[in-house]
Amino acid sequence: MVKKSILSAVFCLAAIFAMAQPPSDSSPTYPQGATYTHTSGTATITSDYSSSTQYYNVIQCTGGTLTMNGCTITKTGDGSQGDNSSFYGNNSSIYCGAASSSNYQSTTAASGAKIVINNVTVNSTSKGANAVIATNGATVEINGITIVNNYAVSRGLHATYGGTITASDVDITTNEATSSTIATDRGGGTVTVNGGTATANGSKSAVIYSTGTMSATDLVGTSASGEIGVIEGDNSITMTNCTMSSGSSERGLLMMQSGSGDASGVNPVMTIAGTSLTMTDGSAPLLEVATCVTATCTLDNCTLTVPSGILMYVMDDDQWSTSGAVGTLVLANGDYTGTVKQDDGYTANVTVQNTATWNLTANTTVTALVNNGAINTNGYTLSYSTLSGSGTINTGSTSGIDDVNADGITVRAEQGSVVVEGCDNCDVQVFDLGGHQVPAHGLAAGVYLVKVGDRPAHKVVVTK
Repeated sequence: MVKKSILSAVFCLAAIFAMAQPPSDSSPTYPQGATYTHTSGTATITSDYSSSTQYYNVIQCTGGTLTMNGCTITKTGDGSQGDNSSFYGNNSSIYCGAASSSNYQSTTAASGAKIVINNVTVNSTSKGANAVIATNGATVEINGITIVNNYAVSRGLHATYGGTITASDVDITTNEATSSTIATDRGGGTVTVNGGTATANGSKSAVIYSTGTMSATDLVGTSASGEIGVIEGDNSITMTNCTMSSGSSERGLLMMQSGSGDASGVNPVMTIAGTSLTMTDGSAPLLEVATCVTATCTLDNCTLTVPSGILMYVMDDDQWSTSGAVGTLVLANGDYTGTVKQDDGYTANVTVQNTATWNLTANTTVTALVNNGAINTNGYTLSYSTLSGSGTINTGSTSGIDDVNADGITVRAEQGSVVVEGCDNCDVQVFDLGGHQVPAHGLAAGVYLVKVGDRPAHKVVVTK
C-alpha cells in the first residue's frame, strides 16, 4: 500500500511537469499600450475611458498609485483569448502590473503599483478582456464596481503572478465561456471579496476559480452551468456567509490538479462556513475530488440543497490523466444529508465533528471514518476500513411505522409520501433537514421532519 501511494505521487508529479507548457497564444505576450497610463506618483481620474485597439488595455498602472472615482471603462474590438490574456493581462480593461515585457512572469516587478477603484463600471465586448487584473505583485483595492463582460475568456476580478485584489460591493456578470467571475491563474495571487453579487452565465465558468488564495464573504454567487468553486493544486477557497448556486451537470465544487502548469502541488483546501450551497442538477455531486490530489473540504454550519444526494464523489475522471485522489469531507455544526462515493483506487474519508449529524440516504462506503458526532444510517449500510472517534452510529429500519405519538397519531413514509393517521383534520407540515417546507408527496429519499398541528415534530425516513 505504501509503495502504491509513493508511485501514485511520482506519476502525478511527472504528469504535472510533463503537461506544463509555455503559452501557445500567437498574440503579443505583454499589453501593447493603453488609453490611459500611469507610471509613478499619485493621480486621480474621474473621466470615462475606452479602447477598441486589439491587445491594448483601457487603463494601465505600472507604478505609483492611481485612484479611479466614478469612471466608466469600455473595452471593445478584436481581442485575444489565449494564454497571454489569461496570464499576462493582454487586452484587459484595467491592468495593474509590470511595465516591461521582460518582467511578465515576475511576482515582484510591480509590487509598487496600486490602483484604487471607487464606484467604477466596466463593460467589455472583446475576447480575452478581463475586467480587472492585478499581476507581477501589484495591488488593486476596490470599493464598489459593476462589471459586465460579454465575450469569452473575460473574467471579472483576476490575479496572476502574485497580484492582490481586495474588493467590496461588487456586481459582476460574465456572459460567455471560460469567464469565471472571480479568478486567479498562472503564478497565483490573492483575491478577497466582501459583499455583492457574482453571476457566471457561460460554460466552463465558475463563481470562484483558484490557483491561489481566494476568499468570499457575504457574496451571492451563481454559475448557470459551471461550478461554485474550483481549486487547482496547493491552493485554497474560503467562503463565509455566502449564498451560492450551480446549474452544473458535473459537480458544484471541484478540487484537482489539472497538470497544465497553472498551479503546483496536490493539496487543495476548501473551507465553507455559514453558507447556503444549492445544486439544481439531479445527478451532479456537490463536491468532486479528482486526479492525484489529497483534498480537504470543510462544511461548517452550511445549508445544502443537493438533489443527487451525493455530498462528495472521489472519482476517476478521464478528463485528466492522473489518478488516485484522496478526498476528506469534514462535517461541522449542523445536519448533513446524503452519501459519499469513491471509485476503485480512490479514497473517500469523512470526519463528523461533535457538533454535526450525518444522515445517510444510500449505502455508503468510505475508507477512513472519524465520528465524534452522530451518524444516522436510516437502515442503509455504512462500510468503512477504519473507524475512530467517540460519536454514535444509529441504525434503523426504513419501513413500517416511523413514529407514534402518545395520543395515537401515526406518521410514516410510504412510496415517497408522508402518511398521517389518527388525526383527520390536523394541519400537517413537512420540512427537510435544512428547515425548508416541502410538499408531503413526491419526496426524494431522505430524512424529513413532520409537524402535526401543535404537537412535537416527528422524524420520518423516505426511501425510493
